[in-house]
Amino acid sequence: MSKLKKLSIQQICVEDFSFLCKCQSVEYLSLYHTNFSDCHLLLAMPNLKSVDLRLCPLQHIEILDFASFQYKR
Repeated sequence: MSKLKKLSIQQICVEDFSFLCKCQSVEYLSLYHTNFSDCHLLLAMPNLKSVDLRLCPLQHIEILDFASFQYKR
């Protein structure tokens, strides 16, 4: 998935989102209505431009205020 630009995971539970750190080329990410919570993982995605985090039980949301990407929450 090294050239993957868009990734959409919606309305499911994922046991471990740590794989996102390996998605270095992703620019557009949707995690709409998933169990995603740790916003720290998003900082490991350098090309991220837009993230959909609606209906996610987020932790560390203060990180989003300093992020270089746009997000929906």
